[in-house]
Amino acid sequence: MLVYDDLAQRVAADALADEEGFAQLPWGHRLFLHLALMESEDPAVVRDAANSFLKSVQPLARDKSAFNTLKGVHKQFGSRLACLRTFGRYPFRNELLGRELSLI
Repeated sequence: MLVYDDLAQRVAADALADEEGFAQLPWGHRLFLHLALMESEDPAVVRDAANSFLKSVQPLARDKSAFNTLKGVHKQFGSRLACLRTFGRYPFRNELLGRELSLI
């Protein structure tokens, strides 16, 4: 997906900007859009997507199984943010992108 990350993130950002239209999407589509933003190496984008994601899944709180699964996805946002704060990028992409190792 790395080749299409920028495009996917622009599409996701545009979809989230249309709050009324976004709210009408099935939760699986909303999840997909948020996951595209989680791939960003910009901490502000990931943070904002995490907050938007949490807000968008609140209506599922009554379905404990789905909500617990989605809380796990929200934790992944936190892990990604921690990685970006430490390294400034996702080191697991270094080899694939031909980047030097990210050292602390």
